[in-house]
Amino acid sequence: MSYNDKALLTVMIPTYNRNHKVLLSVERLIPQLNDNVRLIIFDNCSDTAVSETIGHLNHENIEIVRHASNIGMSANFISCFEACQTEWMWLLGDDDPPALDAVETIIADINRYSEYSFINYKNPYAIKRQDTFTTQGLEGLIEGMDDFGNLLFISVGLYHLNKLTPNKRLVNQLSYSLAPHIVYLFTGLQKEARVLFSPAVLHDFSLRTTTPDEDWSWLSLSLSIPVLYEMPLNVSQKAKEKFADLVLTHVKKPSQIYGIIEQPSTINMPLYEKRYLLRQIYFRSLLHKGLNRYFLSWLWCDLKLQMKYILKKPDSAYNIERYKRI
Repeated sequence: MSYNDKALLTVMIPTYNRNHKVLLSVERLIPQLNDNVRLIIFDNCSDTAVSETIGHLNHENIEIVRHASNIGMSANFISCFEACQTEWMWLLGDDDPPALDAVETIIADINRYSEYSFINYKNPYAIKRQDTFTTQGLEGLIEGMDDFGNLLFISVGLYHLNKLTPNKRLVNQLSYSLAPHIVYLFTGLQKEARVLFSPAVLHDFSLRTTTPDEDWSWLSLSLSIPVLYEMPLNVSQKAKEKFADLVLTHVKKPSQIYGIIEQPSTINMPLYEKRYLLRQIYFRSLLHKGLNRYFLSWLWCDLKLQMKYILKKPDSAYNIERYKRI
């Protein structure tokens, strides 16, 4: 991949089996592309190649990269960072339609905040951010952010790649967290790095058609996201504990996990696998603590699973392919 010297921003869309959602985003982005702005789509070996869906749009500033096999969501995210050759990168979710002035907003901020390392925009469905504010360094980011979920949401992050020096070994090693972009950012921020939190909105979420069945798995996220705590962060104990609390906002409570693994699609999952998932989520959610306040609830859910399987034998064999894990 090569660009002319004018290229400043690359919009990266990692995708899998959401071709028509990508088509909508591309149609909205095309009028916003120019010699300064590129679009690259990383197709994670979708059942129908993305190129077949959007090939008719044929635009000189659009490139489609198709993996030979599905390398996983996190690895596809990492591919975007590794392939970007422009100074700035906007990582855009494949089901998050951009606003018609999104690139204009981003370019204006790039020109105004050229010394910043990262800009976090607003997901209006997650937070009520009204004003612009800034933080400095990793510890400042942890202490000063208004909502971890808004930081975790990939489509509202603008990365100044020339200002970030991530630990790429850790980015790959901790990709199981399902949030390699957070590892990239947290290990890449320098002590004096500045982060901007903007109230601007880059998307038209009224056009978003993703249903809960199509979205990420809260079971997978609850199991995996505590891995972020393994990052060796050069921050105070207070900040590391604050980070742990932020991570745990995305681990579901025991009753919710129990409800997920007892839903119809997983009703015949073997008992040993359900108990493994339940217990692993509990142990991983301890982080720096010896026990957590949900200990008795976790224990009760585990006992309920055992009693249920003693009283009722599963009706049929469980098909592992029915259990959707990102």
